[in-house]
Amino acid sequence: MDDPDARHLMVIGESETTISLLTDQLKRKKMNPVVIMGSQFPDDRDDYYNGVLNRIVTCVETGRTLILTDLEIIFASLYDLWDRNYIVIGSKENTKYLSRVALGACANQML
Repeated sequence: MDDPDARHLMVIGESETTISLLTDQLKRKKMNPVVIMGSQFPDDRDDYYNGVLNRIVTCVETGRTLILTDLEIIFASLYDLWDRNYIVIGSKENTKYLSRVALGACANQML
């Protein structure tokens, strides 16, 4: 978690205990994680998951640590982000990283 050049860390667990343990460990490192949970309702599709993607993008842009659970439906939308497949623009003093984020037919570049 301390290597700035490492890929994003993915922890896969089967229980709420995993989230609690991970949250506690991150808080001990002075990293206040944002926990985002997927919906259990089958009708929550486009609007709900667009909102979740927007929240994830905002957290990533501001450097917040994320814990995502029950969001398998959107993991493929974030493939380029998690794989650190960035487009680098700007100068050394003002470097920006763009990554593709897509949900269904909609795709946006994010900073």
